[in-house]
Amino acid sequence: MRLGISTVWSVPAIDSAIVYKEPAFPDVSDMREEAFDVSPTMNDVIEEDKPLQVQSLTPNAIQLDWKYPVAFPCCPQTYSGNPLDAYMANLEEGKVFSTNDWGDSTVLSFGMPKPDCLWVMCSISIGWKTHAITKITFKDDIFYHENKGVNDIGDEPEYLFKSILKRERRDKRMR
Repeated sequence: MRLGISTVWSVPAIDSAIVYKEPAFPDVSDMREEAFDVSPTMNDVIEEDKPLQVQSLTPNAIQLDWKYPVAFPCCPQTYSGNPLDAYMANLEEGKVFSTNDWGDSTVLSFGMPKPDCLWVMCSISIGWKTHAITKITFKDDIFYHENKGVNDIGDEPEYLFKSILKRERRDKRMR
């Protein structure tokens, strides 16, 4: 490779010569490999894994991975003992679980395989999606409602929900 050397061309129709100068490239032999490392740091990975947090229309509730705020009518505002037990006592099949200007979701099934998390499967109508699964946890006086996915009837949501509860129970026993 020639660096910094000029080449001259003569064009018969033009009296002046055109000069082309090759670009000079920096010497990279002394640069370290880590200068080119673009892999994400652990902090970047952790930031990407954080779910979207949205303040619910219910005062003591946060929504994780939900786009629009909703109210949770069954979410207890006062409780004694395990707050998730109080929440579960408010749930009934057919009762409204969440609501906003776009519609309601109603409770189809629920379970608490471990004392630190409550699972709820709801009936929804978002396009062809018919079921939603939510994981509820409690920390620092806040109920966290995490969207665990929406499914249509072809996804066998009842089977999926039962599998989640079984897995949670099994994980609890293994600890």
